[in-house]
Amino acid sequence: MKPYKFLFAAVAAVASMSAAANAMSFDIFSLDTNSDPDAPASWFSVDLVVNPGGTATFSLSNLVATGNSTKISTIYMGAEGYFFGYFAQGTGSLSYSGAMNFSLNETPPTSNGPAAWDVEVLGKSSQGNNAATINPGETLNITYALTDITTSEQDLYNAFYSDPQELGIAFHVQSLPGGYSEKYEALPTPTVGVPDGGNMAILLGASLLGLAGLRRAITIRKK
Repeated sequence: MKPYKFLFAAVAAVASMSAAANAMSFDIFSLDTNSDPDAPASWFSVDLVVNPGGTATFSLSNLVATGNSTKISTIYMGAEGYFFGYFAQGTGSLSYSGAMNFSLNETPPTSNGPAAWDVEVLGKSSQGNNAATINPGETLNITYALTDITTSEQDLYNAFYSDPQELGIAFHVQSLPGGYSEKYEALPTPTVGVPDGGNMAILLGASLLGLAGLRRAITIRKK
């Protein structure tokens, strides 16, 4: 490969990886449905990633394992019927850490949750309290097949901020300080994903090698 072609290929690879995202992080905030004390939003995390093979995974974590008794009992996903425009109905699957045992309900009652949601993820109370909630230090992963395998994380990001809003995610937290409960909603953090450090270093190194080769080729032509 000619040096300049190698350079352009390496730079294009860097640009492509910069555009492709790692996990999309979310900002979390209380819906303040009551006047009771809330837990800090930093106690929880929500992420979304598009996987190879045409699926996407939402991950919800109850982060603070020390001095924290909060429990995430229910997750609400979708917005006014748009969810299944992006995700294939009936393809949802769950994986989790800890003792939790959850189930998917794709026809939830609209009275449950802060809006009309398309999917409700419920803890199975019949399995005991620890299995019915995301407890401190635990993570629940919700994976769906995409209806269009070309859907990108940017497409999903845009759907959260569209008007009308086409995607949404919220969750119900129990056992807040004082024994209260509250609902929290999450929106993607307005940042652009970048490749991990190792791959970026390799591709930048390749770009520099290509540039060095290009300089050598130019020098030879001038002689």
